[in-house]
Amino acid sequence: MNTHSPTYDIIPSLDDLNGERCYIYQSSGSKLLAHGSFVFRQGSSFRKNIEQYAMVASSHLQKDTNECRLALKQITKELKDGIYKVIVLTQYDDNKYALLEIEGINWENKRGYLETKVPIPTLSIQPITKDEYIEISKTTYEFDWSKLNVPPGCSGTKQSDAFEDLINELILHSKDIVNYARIGTGVDRARDGQFEINMASWLPKVNASTRWILQCKYSVDKNTSLAIDEIYSEMIKVLMHKPDYYLLVTNRKITSDFLDWFNSDLMLETNYFIPYKKILIQREELEELLVQPEYIHLRKKFFG
Repeated sequence: MNTHSPTYDIIPSLDDLNGERCYIYQSSGSKLLAHGSFVFRQGSSFRKNIEQYAMVASSHLQKDTNECRLALKQITKELKDGIYKVIVLTQYDDNKYALLEIEGINWENKRGYLETKVPIPTLSIQPITKDEYIEISKTTYEFDWSKLNVPPGCSGTKQSDAFEDLINELILHSKDIVNYARIGTGVDRARDGQFEINMASWLPKVNASTRWILQCKYSVDKNTSLAIDEIYSEMIKVLMHKPDYYLLVTNRKITSDFLDWFNSDLMLETNYFIPYKKILIQREELEELLVQPEYIHLRKKFFG
């Protein structure tokens, strides 16, 4: 007969979750509203494994009335007071994963971040598999490009103007950008951007800057495909500016045919000599960039 007491793995404490990314959903959990950074405040560290917690939970709830303060900061979208479902993920011990799920709790907006108080025993950190961790961590905020805001001070009155302003502000966020200017207006009102990147900030031995041309292509319907002929004609016009790089940013659908064409060697396969390098930023890549904490101000400005 085995008389040894069972052993339990120690899972992360609430203290360990401080600063971890959190996912804020509607109260039903059906729609992701925003991402944020989780903050836990309490005098002493709370560390319980799941089996131990399950055995003492009922008595603990009666005896322990300690409350903790939870906050969700750096929220990617302004949220009002209300009940939200919140999930906090963490990876620990190299290859282990855990989840804290908070439901049915009312949160208050405190100058841009959400805050609440809850009894500590109501919070339980659960182990999850790597696949579950990856699946949840890939959940992203759904950008509604059809409702892109045209904010005050926009360079124009249309959503295409707002899209161009958004991309321009993203680029200007970099400290390595110099000599930035808008250089023209296309038939779809798309303003090309011209700028240089100070290579010395990346490679001290390189004193020269690289010259870039920016092309923005927006559509209210994100499923509108980007046409080869449309972009090819723009690329020919760009030749007069003698760029080192051509940067195309779009929220439109990219077909496999377009991608193959864009990545092909246009110097050899067309009647025009295209000497510059080409870079494409698709909608998915743009959205991954916009969910980063440093771009909260742009999300609020252009998506509300």
